[in-house]
Amino acid sequence: MKIAHITKFINKIIFLSSSFLAITIGISYLIYKNNTSHYFVCGNTESTMICGTMSQNYSENAIKGKELFNSNCAACHSLDRNMTGPALRNLQLKYEKCSEEFWFHFITKEDSLIKINNSDLKYLTQYSDYEYNHNFNLSKEEYGFLLDYLE
Repeated sequence: MKIAHITKFINKIIFLSSSFLAITIGISYLIYKNNTSHYFVCGNTESTMICGTMSQNYSENAIKGKELFNSNCAACHSLDRNMTGPALRNLQLKYEKCSEEFWFHFITKEDSLIKINNSDLKYLTQYSDYEYNHNFNLSKEEYGFLLDYLE
């Protein structure tokens, strides 16, 4: 007789658990279905299928810069929101003390700036606690494209 009661109790638990799971899945589906934004984004507030921002009226160079940004920077940075790294739109205006030449070296060979104890790098890192060294293989032309996009 006791085994029959235990079996009945276990069946009730399984039924209640299954019902709860089915209701949870149903509610999740309804929330997803009624959500107007089904886009996957990477740290920005604009809807897009790739990291970065939606295409606007960018110049040809800025479009190339956007491609460079998405392939090199978007994993850690957004244009307008701090993520793992800081927001990058108008970064040169935020840190006017740092020269354009510094930014190029910072992106392409930051490790060499660390070795020489660069004063601009010290100035920049006092506002950030990141642990990543930038060493991207970009030409000066590609760097210019990237700047066009970040403006």
